[in-house]
Amino acid sequence: MTQYKARFDACYGRFKNDLERNAARLKVKLIYAEMQKRKQVLEEELKEIEKIEGAEQKRFTETFMDILE
Repeated sequence: MTQYKARFDACYGRFKNDLERNAARLKVKLIYAEMQKRKQVLEEELKEIEKIEGAEQKRFTETFMDILE
């Protein structure tokens, strides 16, 4: 009977390790997906900021040129 218990414990240990490993992989995939989504949002915000800065720079240049004239 102890032989079966040892086999069961070994199988259960492997099964538990596999479950924990799969759970860790899924967590990593979830974190990576969230990071990708956040990266996309930040890139969109950066593009918007660059567009606004470009418009402000153009307006400043036009105003400065008007002052020089």
